[in-house]
Amino acid sequence: MSDDSYHDDPVEVNAPKKFNFKFVTSAAVVFASLLFFQSTFAGNISLNSGAGIEFGQAVSQTVACSGNTDLTVTPYSTFVNEAGAGGTHYLSSIKVSNIPTSCYGADFSISAYGNSDSAPVPIMNTTLSGVVIYNDGGTFTSSYGTTISSGSGTFTVSFTNPIALSSSVYKI
Repeated sequence: MSDDSYHDDPVEVNAPKKFNFKFVTSAAVVFASLLFFQSTFAGNISLNSGAGIEFGQAVSQTVACSGNTDLTVTPYSTFVNEAGAGGTHYLSSIKVSNIPTSCYGADFSISAYGNSDSAPVPIMNTTLSGVVIYNDGGTFTSSYGTTISSGSGTFTVSFTNPIALSSSVYKI
């Protein structure tokens, strides 16, 4: 007797599964980027009182004259060293940039506000809570108690005698 047998069913050979290296590589890149490529675009500073003050990167505001162009409003603070009492940060100037030519002739009214009060806080001299920037065809001038530096589509208003503490200004 012969052990020879015949059948015509094909033999199925299962190929060994390959490990998916693309998935592991992608996961490793994502994990590494979370650990090593982080960036800070704004920061919080906390001195003595423990209350944080955020120094962000400005706020864009759309106004009637600018149409679809967002104006960028950036506040600046100045540290004043007070003899025997440490020092204090004051809101010292505000920069408005990205002003389009469609705003030529429009005046800018700038005020600062606290965290919860709807009334503006005094920002310069002793009680003045706002400043008006006059725009004469792209040439900017200001009211009493301020100086202006300007360029094409931008101005910075600096307060001669700032009185608003940076920690009390939340909105401009």
